[in-house]
Amino acid sequence: MHAALGIWILSAVICVGRGDHHHGDQDTALDNSGNSVSLVAAANREFAYRLYSQLAAHADSQGKNIFFSPSSVSVALATLSVGAREETHKQIFSGLGFNSTLLTQADVNQAFHTLLEKANKTSGEDTSEGTAVFVDDNFKPRPEFLETLKQSYHADGFTVDFANAADSANTINEYVKGKTNGKIEDLVKDPDPMTVMYLISYIYYKGKWATPFEPKLTKEDTFTVDENTKVNHCLTFFRKYDVYIPKFSIKTSYTLNDVLTAMGMTDMFTERADLSGIALDQKLIVSEVVHQATLDVDEAGATAAAATGIGIVGWSIRHVLKFDRPFMVMIIERNTEDILFMGKIVNPKI
Repeated sequence: MHAALGIWILSAVICVGRGDHHHGDQDTALDNSGNSVSLVAAANREFAYRLYSQLAAHADSQGKNIFFSPSSVSVALATLSVGAREETHKQIFSGLGFNSTLLTQADVNQAFHTLLEKANKTSGEDTSEGTAVFVDDNFKPRPEFLETLKQSYHADGFTVDFANAADSANTINEYVKGKTNGKIEDLVKDPDPMTVMYLISYIYYKGKWATPFEPKLTKEDTFTVDENTKVNHCLTFFRKYDVYIPKFSIKTSYTLNDVLTAMGMTDMFTERADLSGIALDQKLIVSEVVHQATLDVDEAGATAAAATGIGIVGWSIRHVLKFDRPFMVMIIERNTEDILFMGKIVNPKI
């Protein structure tokens, strides 16, 4: 893995004012900033419930656990919105619950900057949250796109060779593994060799119970899954009260393409995608949005981690003709147009 030295363009502007009339403007700017944070935070909470509803609709019929980080998903999609334009941008904003009449992209960027800083300064818990962008060696994104990710979303930047799928996946996975203390290991499994960029959002949390459970009181007991299913599980409780909480570890994995499409974010997965804010000279689409999350609960507390990955590929018109069903075949002489051979292939193995 090579750090993309020089991938970030850093700039600083020093403004020298005169007189006291700027204080009112500064106060207004602070008020607007705080309002933007409130609006984005409220939208994030609403997005969490809507995303849960979509995941529950997919998981309930299969009887699977549901566990995910809406914060990680919304941060990842927000970084993508930085490079989205026109209808694609409108769909991402709407899907995330951002009111475009009240919030500009700059407002959202500043709000996430504030929220990420707060998350990483939380006292009493071991918490970290951030983003990264992995760029193909031969791909040249807009410098201003990378700069916004660096400044507003605390993004680390790296270059990789996506033509080597195994190495690039390993590079991304090792980064995510390190940022989540080993909890998320294989976020990216088989990246498309046409991938030019991968956006990553990660979150790690470790908290302790205000009053820890007593390990020696942990015992096996019955957990009722449904009216027909019961399983044995470890249960713990406080010394003074009869509180029984399962001791468990779960891990979930999602591909969110269909879920996000159902939430109105359709164009980014198709040829209608407009991600020209990432690069001007190449047509880009989102190939996949993947998410993994883990939760461990024991007598001492809870540890949770999650990561979201957005794969971005170069798109070109490719017509695919795949014969994987019974088909007719004819061999025709070009000049006379005589049908030399004709048939129907039902089973090519016979």
